[in-house]
Order: sequence, then structure tokens, then C-alpha cells
Amino acid sequence: MANVNIDTFLDDAHTLISQGEIKDGIATVFKGLFAKRMAMPPEDWRKFVAAEALTHPVKEAVHSCPFTRHSFTKPRGYAGDAGLIDLIYHGISARNIELDGIAEKIAEFTLNAPAARAVRYRRELLARYIDETAAKENEPLILSIAAGHLREIELSRAALNGRIGRLYAIDQDKESVALIQREYGRYNVSASVGSVRQILNGKIKFNGLSLVYAAGLFDYLPDNIAQRLIEHMFSFLKPGGRMLVANFLPQIPDIGYMESYMDWHLIFRSSDELLRLFDSLPQNKVDRFITTFDPDKNIAFVEAIKNRNNEAPVRATVVQHHAAEAT
Repeated sequence: MANVNIDTFLDDAHTLISQGEIKDGIATVFKGLFAKRMAMPPEDWRKFVAAEALTHPVKEAVHSCPFTRHSFTKPRGYAGDAGLIDLIYHGISARNIELDGIAEKIAEFTLNAPAARAVRYRRELLARYIDETAAKENEPLILSIAAGHLREIELSRAALNGRIGRLYAIDQDKESVALIQREYGRYNVSASVGSVRQILNGKIKFNGLSLVYAAGLFDYLPDNIAQRLIEHMFSFLKPGGRMLVANFLPQIPDIGYMESYMDWHLIFRSSDELLRLFDSLPQNKVDRFITTFDPDKNIAFVEAIKNRNNEAPVRATVVQHHAAEAT
């Protein structure tokens, strides 16, 4: 596709879509919105979205995409709900939704854009962590915070084969918790309604966990809350246990489209910014930190391993490598 003229890209995209050049049209929308988002101060960007993007005729076309429309309308009342993530995992066809040609091609594009690919990779990584934990010890205890629909269970051989002791899933959404218990309770999964606030005030606590993770939660937490939650997550671990948190990186190619036509706003952090959230952990109890990324480098993952009893820690070691290579 030719370079995008950011002054006329919405008109250009609408013309392309109207002429049946759907892929080029939606690609023009993505690239133009990214360029605008990167070039504008936050207040100017918000004004552009309200005054131009959301009033342009191209909005009707992009909102014909069920994925985009679900995010924008927020049927559960908040952004990034588990139903939206399920669309990323399973696609539109799993919903038996009949689409016209434009909507189908836009959905195909958006569900294969970098952010969606990164979310699918994140699910695969979580399943791998569960399997690795179960391979190292007998019937481990695991915790997922803001678990959503816990779809990583479907990719975990250890969980499906009954080799985890218990996987505790916490989420603020009652509908998500009910689904987890209904679909995955037979795999030694216990789901309950709970919030970050309840963890921070001590109403929800664990001990002796081999693995604790939060997949999409940190994309919504300000630094002070995120740091306190990390402290609590680390305290839940037994010696030798590990925790994993994920965060979308700044300047992902989808950022303009997500914030405008999806009304999906995240707190983006660089890998260094994410790692700094771990600074308040007691360093004498940390064996090491490991920072990894999805193949396209849209999400950063930081793992902290708790020091085993009577073992000297590897002081604040940061091992950075490409997550896709750690297979």
C-alpha cells in the first residue's frame, strides 16, 4: 500500500472501502490513525477523535466489524472484557454471526492486527508457564488474577490431564467467574469474584503458590497500584515460586485504531518501566528477573522468581531475550 496522507486518510479509506478495496481501506485507517496519534499532543488527539474520526462516514464501515463494535459499545460495561478477548482467540465464526463482505474483511484484518496476535501469543505463553510449573513439581498451586475466561486452560496439557493441584482464578466480573467454574471446574480450577482492592487491603490472600500471574490487568493499573499489587503477588509465592505480569508496549501499530474506533484505552509501558514496578520487592528474596516479549514486540512480560531458602540470590539479574525463542 502507498504511503498514507494523514490529512486525507479518512476520505481515502472511505473511498477504497466503497470501491471494494476493503483491505487497503482498513489498512489506511490503521496507518493514518497511528500517524495522527503519534504526531498529536493528547488533548489534540482526543479532539480529533471526537470531532473527525467518530463523525466520519468510515465509522459506519469499521463498526460493522463485531470485534470493533463490541469494544466500542462495552456490553459488560468496561473495556477489554473477556467476551472481546474470546473474539481474538476464536474469531467471529465461533459466534455464528452472519456478516456482509465489508464487515467480514474488516474483522479478518482487525483480528489479525499486531495487538490481537500478541494477545493470542500471551495465551499460549500462560499455558506454557502452567505446564512448566506442573513439570517441575507435583500438583502445584497456581493463581490467575483478573482471569477473564481463563482460556489458557484449554491449551495447557497439565491442566487438562489433572496434573495441577489447584488453579485459583479471580476476576471482578461475575459472568466470567461463572463461566470459568462451569467450563473448567473439572480441571481443578476454583473461580471466585474478587478485585485488586481486596488483594491490596488483605481481604484476599494466598500463600505457598508455585505460580501467580496477571495477563491483561496491568494495562489498566496506574503505577502506584501496580507496584503494590506486585508486592502482594510476590508475597503469595513459596520459595522458588515465580510470578508473571504482562503489559502492552508503547507505540503499538494498533494504538490509534484502538483508542478511537474501539474506545479501548490502555496504560502502555516500556519493558524498563514495567520492570521498575518491581523495585520495591525485597531484593534479598528475588532470585532473578526475566524480561521477554511476544514475537512482534507488542507486549512485554516480566517474571520474578522467588529465592529458595538458604540459597544466595542472583541480585537483580535481568535476562532479556525474545520470548518466541524460549521454546
